[in-house]
Formats: sequence, C-alpha cells, structure tokens
Amino acid sequence: MQKQSFDEKLARLHDIAGGPISDEAVRALRDTLKGSQVVLVALAAEIVGNRRIEDLAPDLVRAFNRFMTGPDKGCQVKIAVVNALNRLEHQADDVLLRGIKHVQMEPAFGGPVDAAADLRAGCAVMLTNLRHPEAHTELTDLLVDPEVNPRRAAVKALAHLGTEGAEMAIRLKALVGDGEPDVLGECFAALLSMSPGRSMSFVAGFLASPDPAAAEQAALALGQSHEAEAFEILREHWENNLSPEFRRMLLLPISLLRRDDAFQFLIGVIESSGSNLATEAVTALGVYADDNSRRKVHDAVKRRNDPSVSAAFACEFGVAD
Repeated sequence: MQKQSFDEKLARLHDIAGGPISDEAVRALRDTLKGSQVVLVALAAEIVGNRRIEDLAPDLVRAFNRFMTGPDKGCQVKIAVVNALNRLEHQADDVLLRGIKHVQMEPAFGGPVDAAADLRAGCAVMLTNLRHPEAHTELTDLLVDPEVNPRRAAVKALAHLGTEGAEMAIRLKALVGDGEPDVLGECFAALLSMSPGRSMSFVAGFLASPDPAAAEQAALALGQSHEAEAFEILREHWENNLSPEFRRMLLLPISLLRRDDAFQFLIGVIESSGSNLATEAVTALGVYADDNSRRKVHDAVKRRNDPSVSAAFACEFGVAD
C-alpha cells in the first residue's frame, strides 16, 4: 500500500471530524495517535474528544505519555489530549498529575517562554470536574504558578469545587496579592459567589487599597455581585472619597449592579456632578441596552444640557430620536 503524505492524512482526519465514526475511522484515529507528527496527533485527539469516542481514551493516555518526553512544540498534543480526556470524563490520574506540574521552556523572541502554561490550566479544570482527591492540593500549589493562566484557572477551579477549604485558599491568595489584577479580580468574584455573606466586607476592604488596580478589581467584583449591600458599600465609598479618579472608577461597577437604585444614582450623577463625571456616568450606563433605560438616560442628558455629556450619549446610545 502506498504511504500517505502529510496532506492526505490531514484531509482524512478532516473527513473523519465531520463524518460518521465508523470502525475504519476509529482505526485511522488510533493509528494517528500512535504517530509522531504533532499536528496530526493533536487533531486526532481533538476529534476523539469532540466525537466522544470513549474506546480511544487509553490511546490518548499513551500518546500523552509519549509526547511528555518527545518533541511537542507548544504542548499541542498534550493540551489536546487533556481537553479530550476532559470531554470524555476519563479518570486519567497519571496524565493530570504529570501535566499540572509540567514546565516546557521554548525559545522565543525576548527569551524562553513556558509553553506548558495552558496545559497546567487545562489539568486544573479536569481535576475539578472529576472531583479528584488531590484537587485541593494541586490547585493551591497552582495559585503561585509563575504564569498567569494557570493562576487564573486555579482560582476558577477552586471556586467550582465550592468547599470551605477552597474558599480559604482563594481568600489567602487575595491577601497575598497577584501581579496581574485580573487574577485578583477572579479571587474577589469567586469569594462573592461562594460566600457573599462573609466575603462582602472582605472584598470591600480592598476599595481602600493603595494599589488602584486592586481597588478597581474589588469594585468591579462588587458590582457584578448585583447585591443590595454591594450598592450601599460603593455608594458609601463614593460619598467618603472626593477624588475624581476614585469616583470615576466606581461608575462602571455601580452600573454593573443592574439595580434600580444604582441606576437612579447614576442618573443623579449625570444631572448634578461635574462635566467629566457626568460624561463618564453616561458611558457607564451604556451597559443598559433597553429602550426604557435609554429614554431615562436621554432625559437626564437633556436636562443637563452639556455638549460633552450629549456627545457621550450619542456615542453610547446613538443619536436621540
């Protein structure tokens, strides 16, 4: 039999991806998973996961272990295998516990980069979905990973576990801090979701942080909680802090509360605050897309009769009728 070229093998895999999964297709996927061409093996793993071919789970595990020591630029195969095993809900301890610790430095412009960051993040998700007995330990370690994606994934995964131990780990991470504001924001959002009662005042404490990014992330998390208490906290900080920059930072979180009292508060800002804050309030209210809200904002802008505020309305809501 004539040996197939790379393009022919690739075309065959694309046919399998969109066609019926016959015995012949399963054999072709199994043979591909035994191969050494990264692109083909990664695509085969993706197909196995997408089409839920459970019989090939052992072949995925073998491919993962082989590419742990063989060439796998960008961790393409290993990431595809973990994603596929996750879709299959296959308990693959060896894959997860090796993958979540794997570091793969590759040359790049500006210096070597760790290509395994997304692999560690993917293993975090799978450990959580499977409620693996080592999940808490591994995810807590991942909270201090050098790369941002695994840290962010660890926070989300711990929140998904929803245990008191997971909550305490996230709380400690928030106290320690993170160089990436988004990770801190994930911590705040997770805590407010897991335990709003005891987390509201904890997150609110970061509004007084000397780090403006931390304060902003706390405000956004409070806004996204939609809680009445969160509005009272944000309004109190507005009243007690006269800094225009701080007040400007609070506008979007207050809008994100999606509460009538918060909406009316921002209408008041449009009507009575300085031109810059009024303009920013209109922009913040752009998250409201319904006609009734648009009309109320328009009426407030009309009463204000300020060209810059009117321009902000036209930008966010369109030209008034």
